[in-house]
Amino acid sequence: MIGGPATATIVPMSNEIPAAAQSVAQDEPDHAPIRGIVMILLAVAVLLGCWAFFAKFNSSYDDAAGTAVQSSQSASKDAGATSDEADKPQVESGAKPSSSDGAQPADKDKDKDKDKPGASAPAAVADKKVEVQVLNNSDVPGLAARVSEGLGEWNVANVGNFADEILPQSAVFYTPGNTTEEVNARALAQQLHVGVQEKTGPMLKLPGVLVIVTQDLG
Repeated sequence: MIGGPATATIVPMSNEIPAAAQSVAQDEPDHAPIRGIVMILLAVAVLLGCWAFFAKFNSSYDDAAGTAVQSSQSASKDAGATSDEADKPQVESGAKPSSSDGAQPADKDKDKDKDKPGASAPAAVADKKVEVQVLNNSDVPGLAARVSEGLGEWNVANVGNFADEILPQSAVFYTPGNTTEEVNARALAQQLHVGVQEKTGPMLKLPGVLVIVTQDLG
């Protein structure tokens, strides 16, 4: 009505919160645990990356250190081998060992072997064609003839006596420097099991190989 007193309409306040506001209020607390988990995972990933980097760095360092140690050991071995080679006595090519001890006795033994009964013949082969004289130097009659009969294929040119000197034992003699006589004399001495010697004194006047027999062949 016009001119009448105005009446105010009082709307009672409600304690209820709108549904949209309640939804926002309820969703906000749920995001906090998710963020925490994400941060933890990121931190773990960073730690794992750092650990992998340092592990790779340490491995490379160990490999380099091992290579350096091996190189040092190899160099030490090479140096030791070089030192051993340097310490070894040097022997000149063509050098012959000293033979001051025993050289002369060996030559003397060779000379003695020449006088031994049955001495071995040189490499040359006796042809048995050289002139041979069988001479008796004993008091046994006919000894030279008996010995000559056993010579068979040898070229016995003379059987006789040798009275210019008395020999201690039977032997075969050859002219010094005559290789042919020496080869045949040694073969003949080996056959008779007597010694072999070079001619000396009056024997040098007699030609050929001399077989002078004494009582030891009687």
